[in-house]
Amino acid sequence: MTRKRRDEPVISIMASDRVNIIDGHHRLARRIADGLGFFNMYMVPGQLALHVQVHTYAQTPRGGWIRVQTGPTDDEIQAAVSDSLRMMIATMKANGVKL
Repeated sequence: MTRKRRDEPVISIMASDRVNIIDGHHRLARRIADGLGFFNMYMVPGQLALHVQVHTYAQTPRGGWIRVQTGPTDDEIQAAVSDSLRMMIATMKANGVKL
């Protein structure tokens, strides 16, 4: 991995209980291995997850297609986004932000 590639920001999304890296695991591992204690990150709003999901399909023996569940369900994503928004609002209120 080149130094230029290593220094590109990772892409992450805020879930209800943590930040999940979407793209950049290898860049982050390289930065840690190189002794760097920081990295740049693009934070994708959790609400965006409802609109940019990747669905995986498999072809059936008869030539049709079926959706294969490979990650969280739509309902689980909606719940995580709602939890994230509630947590963000509570944190803002606790810090005196008027909504």
